Amino acid sequence: AKMVGQDVRNMVLIVGDRAEILREAVKLGVRVLVVVAGLEVPADVLEIGRNNGVTILSTTFDTATATWLTRLSTPVSSLAETNFISLRGQDRLDELRISLMHSDVPGVVVVSDSGTIEAVATKSHLLNPSSVKLILVDHNELTQSVAGADKVEIIEVVDHHRLGSLQTDKPIRFINQPVGSTCTLVATLYQNAGITPSPAIAGLMLSGLLSDTVVLKSPTTTDVDREISQWLGQLSGLDPYEFGQRIFASSSSMSAYDSLEEVITTDFKVFTASNCQFGIGQVEVVNFHEFHSLKDDLKAELSCLRENRSLDMAGLLVTDIVAGTSELLISGDRKLALIMGYPPLGDDLYELRGVLSRKKQLIPHLLRVLGALQ
Repeated sequence: AKMVGQDVRNMVLIVGDRAEILREAVKLGVRVLVVVAGLEVPADVLEIGRNNGVTILSTTFDTATATWLTRLSTPVSSLAETNFISLRGQDRLDELRISLMHSDVPGVVVVSDSGTIEAVATKSHLLNPSSVKLILVDHNELTQSVAGADKVEIIEVVDHHRLGSLQTDKPIRFINQPVGSTCTLVATLYQNAGITPSPAIAGLMLSGLLSDTVVLKSPTTTDVDREISQWLGQLSGLDPYEFGQRIFASSSSMSAYDSLEEVITTDFKVFTASNCQFGIGQVEVVNFHEFHSLKDDLKAELSCLRENRSLDMAGLLVTDIVAGTSELLISGDRKLALIMGYPPLGDDLYELRGVLSRKKQLIPHLLRVLGALQ
C-alpha cells in the first residue's frame, strides 16, 4: 500500500522473508529489489522481475545493515554541488566578503593554482575578526605596506621617514626618529631591552645600516648611526667601513639584478603631492658607465611601470657612491620634469649633484615643488 502513488522506477526496496511484497514489487517495476538475510528468491519473482527490468540483489546482511550500507552507496556525483564559488588562497578577504554577500551559497572553495582544494571558507569566517597584527617597519604609509595592511590591526611603527596619513583605531607605539637607518632604531631597541643580538643578527642590522647610509657618508647619517655601527661591528666581528665597501662592491652593479624591472622596483616608493602621484626607485653604483648604456631600456621599463601603477611620474635615482652624486631618469609629463629645476643631461635625464639621499634630499624637494601645483 505504501508503494501506491510513489515513483517506483526510482525506488530501492529492501525486503526480508515477505513473498507477497516481493511479487508486488517486481510487478510494479521497482528499480532495485534487495533481498536480505541470504533468503532464496522465488523463481516466479525472478521471472517477473526480469521481464519488468527490475534489478534484484541478494545479500547475507540483515535489513538494518543492508539499509545502512545502501545509504553509504550513494554516488558522490549525486551529492556534489557543481554550482559553487572558488577563490585563490592569495585573494583578499574583502573579495571573499563580496562573493558571499551576493550569493546564497554558505561558503566558498579555496583552490590552489593547480586546482586542488586547499580549504573551505564559510560565512561564519567573516564574523570572526582577523587575528593578524602588523608592525610597520621602515615605513608608516599604507601605500608602501603589504597588500591587505588596511584590513588588519596595526600595533606598532618603527620608522625614520616622514609621516604619512596613517590612522589607527586606538593608540599604538610609534617610534619615528631622524636617523639614517631603521636598523639603528631596531638596534637601539635591543639596547633598551638589555638584549644582546647574536653575531649573525648584529651583522644583518649592520648591513642594513651601512646600506641605508652609504657607509655612513649619506647626509642622513647621524652620530647615533655612527655609534650603533661601532656597537654592531664589535658584536658581529666586522669592521663597519671595510664591510660597507664589500657590500657596495658586490651589489653596485646593475648586472647583479635579474632584470631591469628589478633594478627599478627593488627599492621603489610611491609618494603623493597635491594631486600628483609619483614613484622613485633608487640604485647605487660605483660609476655611471653601465647606467648610461642601459638608459634607454630603463626608460622603457619606467614608462611601463608608470602606466601599470597609474602614476603621473616615475623615476630612477642612480647614485654614484664613489663620486658622491646622482642622476635621475624619469618618465612622465615633461612639465613636471621642468618644475623640478634640475639641470638636464639629455632626454628625461637630470643631474643631481651632491644628492645621495632620496629621503632627505630628493623627496622633500619634489614634494615641495610638485605640491605647489594646483
